[in-house]
Amino acid sequence: MDIILVKASLAAFALMLAVVQVLLMLQLYGKIRIFPGPPDTLAWWHRREGDLLLVIFVAIAYHCVTRAYVDPGSSRVVSHAVFGSLLLAVILFKLLVVRWLSGLMPHIAWIGSALFIVATGTVLTSAGYYFYLWWTTGIRIIY
Repeated sequence: MDIILVKASLAAFALMLAVVQVLLMLQLYGKIRIFPGPPDTLAWWHRREGDLLLVIFVAIAYHCVTRAYVDPGSSRVVSHAVFGSLLLAVILFKLLVVRWLSGLMPHIAWIGSALFIVATGTVLTSAGYYFYLWWTTGIRIIY
């Protein structure tokens, strides 16, 4: 089994879920109207998708930390390591704010925006590069 293909596919799926997360929150803030249903239901979906994203990103990060290595000569790999580290830190920070630091809730949209940006950077420097290289040259990354 090609674990890198599985990891890249999961990361691409997670990025699609992250886009849905942004759309859900935009609707909950009253900026757009895409999804049917009351705000309580949409908020529930946002939380459940967030839980799923947490599991996916932590599972991928575990594999990266235990099986891969950071090549200091590759700016893409170093960028991915930095983005991935920031992603886990911002996920943890958002969890802390939502669960225990409610005084920071007025800033949750900024935290969510930062989370989306670092998730996008993390996925594009890994899965994005993997699929781009595979589709343009036929080369699949291994380690």
